[in-house]
Amino acid sequence: MHVKSLTLAAVGILWTGGWVLAREATEPVFESYVGEVMVKTLNVRSGPSTNYYVVTRLPEGARVRVVGEESGWLAVEPPRGCYSLIAAEYVDRGDGVNGVVNANRVRVRAGSDLSSHSYAVQLKLNRGALVKILGQADEQFLKIAPPAGANLWVSDEYLRRVSGDLLDAATESAVPEPGDKRAMASESLDDQEAVAEVFDRPLGFDSTFPVGGSAPPGEGEPGTAPGGVIAESEATAAAPQPRVIPADEYRAKLDTLDAELKAEMDKPLLRRDFATLLPRYRELAEQEVDTYTQAYAGVRIRQIEAANDVVEGLRRVRQLRDDIRTMRKTALSDRADLRPVPVRIEGGFDAEGELRPSALYNSPVGPRRYRLVDPASAPLRTLGYVEIPPESDIDVTDYLGRRVGVRASERVLQTGEVDLIAIYVASELVVLDRPEDELRKAPTAIEKTATAVKH
Repeated sequence: MHVKSLTLAAVGILWTGGWVLAREATEPVFESYVGEVMVKTLNVRSGPSTNYYVVTRLPEGARVRVVGEESGWLAVEPPRGCYSLIAAEYVDRGDGVNGVVNANRVRVRAGSDLSSHSYAVQLKLNRGALVKILGQADEQFLKIAPPAGANLWVSDEYLRRVSGDLLDAATESAVPEPGDKRAMASESLDDQEAVAEVFDRPLGFDSTFPVGGSAPPGEGEPGTAPGGVIAESEATAAAPQPRVIPADEYRAKLDTLDAELKAEMDKPLLRRDFATLLPRYRELAEQEVDTYTQAYAGVRIRQIEAANDVVEGLRRVRQLRDDIRTMRKTALSDRADLRPVPVRIEGGFDAEGELRPSALYNSPVGPRRYRLVDPASAPLRTLGYVEIPPESDIDVTDYLGRRVGVRASERVLQTGEVDLIAIYVASELVVLDRPEDELRKAPTAIEKTATAVKH
């Protein structure tokens, strides 16, 4: 690579699941200061994000030295009681307290008694570096005093700058040891949305672990957390070792699967197919080399199964809808083939009933149709519709609200998305009000008297 800019003396590249960040070496030097905790309990994390696990917790008033900042997070020197982890095979122990690193680029990780996933790499030590041994973490890792530069992180919202250059001894003594339960009663505000550890909270498709980038910052390199089986350093062991699939290969498979999953999720809902993805995620969930990949793949399996249930449910609903539409079309087609049987009513009428305006056919455009009802039914039953042809001289206002007989030049059945109903194209309307109907409609003597009084 050819670097043309003279202002870039060095470029640091940090791979974080698909994002590459470059920093200029000309950035101003950070001036350290003492900060004081402003909340009841403050989480101290292994990295500058709530994705990282909690290392310890500080009570209100505790002070720490701030030595850097990044995107709303402050790098602090490890409080009293914190420790780091290093692979035991790369440390030569002399008196049992002091050790010397015997290989290059050996990772130092942030230790925690509050989390079982100590994956965050704080720095790398080269051959000859001195470390102070605090004890044995497990068969493969040692607890050591955090070396210079092995910083931890807190949110800048909950720490204020205080005057003075020295940490107050009384305040320092209030800092809980890792695993101390005194400060675990309440969470600080910086962790309200991330109280659970990385492996305890569900990873959504829009999670802070982006699809296509499976590992937290610093975890995409060779090596595993304590309890893994992969060598801690890139130094080659003297004796030949049996071939073991490294964690990096599982991480690469995870990245490939997440990229395919994202492509599948970008498709329309009913075109998504997870059949080929599930077995491959299960394979990663069943391996025991890399615990991070194992846990991550397990969450992805649950998410995909839930998404698959939604897709299958929607497919069933769509199929039922299509079946119903097919059945309805068949029924309507059969009904359209029906032909009305001419029925002559006594008196030579094709239909008989009370004529009323139709709310269905009250538009000025379209055929002029009126509702023919049975006045004796409750609610009123529609017997059919009377259509007045455009060329007809029938004045409908003379017949509205009255019992009429209809002589039709044509009688059709209306079909479609409604029930079958007869339509009578009128050639003649005849008033059929019976004498008792006329009497019912005629005003009574009392009504006449009331009308006379009004006038």
